[in-house]
Amino acid sequence: MEPTTLTFAADDAPAATVHLAAGDSPRTLTGLAVPFGVASGADSLTGRRYVFSNPPSNADELVDVVNDHDPGALLGRLENPWQATESGLDATARVFDTTRGRDALTEAKEGARLGFSVGAAINAYTEDAAGVRHVTDWTAVHLGLVRRPAFASATVTRINASAGEENPMPPENETPPAPAVAELPTIAELAERVAEHLGTGDDGDAHPLAQFGTFEQFAAAFAAATPETREALQVAFAVPDQITPNNQGVIPPGWRTEIKMRLDARRPAIAGTGGPIGLPDSGMDSNWPYFDGSLDTIISQQMAEKQALSGVRIDIKKANEPIKTAGTVSDISYQLLMRSSPSYLQAYLRICLAAWARYTEAKFEQALVARGTNVGVLPALADAKALRTELFTASAAVEDATGAPAELVLVDPTTWVKIGGLTDLFNGKYGTQNAAGTASAATLKVDVNGLQIIRAPFLSANTMVVTNGDATRFAESGARVATQEDVVKLGRDVAVWGMYEDAEVYFPQGVRVYKPAA
Repeated sequence: MEPTTLTFAADDAPAATVHLAAGDSPRTLTGLAVPFGVASGADSLTGRRYVFSNPPSNADELVDVVNDHDPGALLGRLENPWQATESGLDATARVFDTTRGRDALTEAKEGARLGFSVGAAINAYTEDAAGVRHVTDWTAVHLGLVRRPAFASATVTRINASAGEENPMPPENETPPAPAVAELPTIAELAERVAEHLGTGDDGDAHPLAQFGTFEQFAAAFAAATPETREALQVAFAVPDQITPNNQGVIPPGWRTEIKMRLDARRPAIAGTGGPIGLPDSGMDSNWPYFDGSLDTIISQQMAEKQALSGVRIDIKKANEPIKTAGTVSDISYQLLMRSSPSYLQAYLRICLAAWARYTEAKFEQALVARGTNVGVLPALADAKALRTELFTASAAVEDATGAPAELVLVDPTTWVKIGGLTDLFNGKYGTQNAAGTASAATLKVDVNGLQIIRAPFLSANTMVVTNGDATRFAESGARVATQEDVVKLGRDVAVWGMYEDAEVYFPQGVRVYKPAA
């Protein structure tokens, strides 16, 4: 299983209870880094959730402490090895006496950055029915000091900014002084104040309604008044509306802080064959054995007792695929990095991850068409019977080659729409229980006799591929982030890049390709 470094985005964590511990080593932050048995928030790369139940394989290693999950923004290093308890994994971060380290301590003391989030390389896991991955083997890459940790309980609970600093916060059990109670004025004093405001003074200062002692007097005067006087009396009664469109200067814009990506949905062929696998540990190419001969010619009958058996050559061939590199880079100004809300860098990285998913999906789909077994032109799909017959034939051929039937059917967008419109496919002769398939525009899922018909956005018109995860897989390093400060321009070069192979095909006969004649 390929290692995956996780970066999380979750709801704001509750405020931590912070104590200053003068007896501890100076410049340290201590708290819960990973709770055990609790599902995390969504990983910002894949949207998946994880549950940890054991320490990392490198529990004795003093990993770096970084700002957020940026390996270039070093804050310090673990003071001691990870401390495993029944509730989870505790950590004590020793913060360096650098500008970035001092800033981090200040932000922690002010309560602005009190979350711990571990960068983890996942080596092995199991997945439950809800899609939550239960990690059984993992490696700690770094400890991030963040604003929004993956686990709400993963917060700093003790801050020691310096050896002799006094506690800037009140003791936990100290009762705050009761607020002073203002002495209320007497009725006589209130009447005197009201009289001051009701005094008419000069006639020009009198309120238009001050001349009326009762409502009946006002009604009689209003009925006998001229139109001009009536309008003045109406204005005196008017209460102005104070609404937000008239006060834009004090109404800040509301921002969502996340860009939704749904990365798995952008790679249907890669996800349908079991997801990506890792690249070899070294070198710039990958090699694997494959067999493309006929299984039916290997075994033959002994013609007579004591007569020698006959056999055929069984050639196990070597396939080779170069490891390629792709990516993108931008020079982002410090002003944009520091002043954007929501974070421009977070949005930039998520968009680049979506672009990586689309790019690698296109390479995989094209490689399957090029390296699979061409079985001819896609038959005309005039009715459901022709489609069902062809899918049974193709799935049986995949099973003959790999030992397992087909798991997915990839078709170009035009063919996919055509299949979804085959009404006789979804209406059984004797009612819905006899239907051969289902289609839903709400989920964009089309199922024919148990095989999901997947819309492959990069296949050419009238192309179909029938295969499974035993016949082929996609290999990649995953999208990675590289950064370098561009001090002269007051910016940061940010690159999103990765290495990949177009496709690894283990049984060409198990990748059944229908495409137009050349």
